Parts: sequence; C-alpha cells; structure tokens
Amino acid sequence: MQTFQNTVNQSIWQFNPDVIVANENGVFSFQTASGAPLSVPTTLVPFIIPAPTPEQLLVAAQVTQSSIVKASCANAITTTFSSSALGSVFNYDCAPLDQVNISYVSVHGGSLWCQSGSNPWSFVAHTSTQGLQVHSDMTSHIQAQQTIYAGLLAQINAATTVAAVQAIVWPV
Repeated sequence: MQTFQNTVNQSIWQFNPDVIVANENGVFSFQTASGAPLSVPTTLVPFIIPAPTPEQLLVAAQVTQSSIVKASCANAITTTFSSSALGSVFNYDCAPLDQVNISYVSVHGGSLWCQSGSNPWSFVAHTSTQGLQVHSDMTSHIQAQQTIYAGLLAQINAATTVAAVQAIVWPV
C-alpha cells in the first residue's frame, strides 16, 4: 500500500502498489497502472502510519477480550441449570423464552420443560411455589455467571500486557 496524507484536512489516502506516483517539485500526481490519471487532491504528501503504542495495543486487547467474555457469559447463562423444586433434581433450560416462562410459572403455576437425569425432556406441571423455587435457582445460576463475568472484567482491566489480557478466558 502507498499511503499519503492530505495537508489540508489531514485525511489519509491509500493506493494500491500498482498506482504510479510522480513527484514534480513537491506536488504528487497519481496514475493507474495503465497510465490513466487519478483525480486526487494536489495536496497529498507521503505518510507513514505510526505504529500503535503499547498502551493503544493494550486497550484494544482489553476491548476485544471484554467482548469475548461477555459473549461467553451470555452463552453460559443460557445453559441448563438444576433445581430440586419437584423434590428431586431436574434440569431446566435457561434460554430467554425459558426465563420468561419460569417467571410466569413462579407467579401463576403451570408447566415447564424439565429433565430428570438422562431421561427425555418432559412438560411437567409446577405449583407456583415450585415455580418460585425454580425461578430462585435460575436466578442463582444467572448471578453465578454474571459474578464470573465481573471477575474476568476486573482481571482484564487490571492486566498490564496484551498477553496477560488474552490469557483471561471464560472457565470451561
């Protein structure tokens, strides 16, 4: 890439390597490889894009890693969780629609999809008290994931090197 900066507005212009650049008394002109002139400002001068500073690289890594762990948290929240609301341990899904349904059943009672062990998923009736316990267990599950996320964000923001930032990942 051939890089130039406009001295009037500081905008950066980049040209493919096959663009022909001629310098006549400090005024640059540009042509395609076949010799056709390009319409560009006459105020362009060669420019070298500065390398990012270590601080800029660290901030970029922190932003990227924060996004990665945020997505991991969102995925972890929607995994199944367990509740003993029915007297023994059952698994419940925690996708957004499941969360809404569990909230409804915690107030009004009703049926929820759940699974006992490796048995098939079943649509099982729950009283509002049982629904409230499932809701409480779901909230604990969500809060546990958000607590992990908060801890990882604190580590990411405290890290002082790009390598240290990139080493901070969602626990498996």
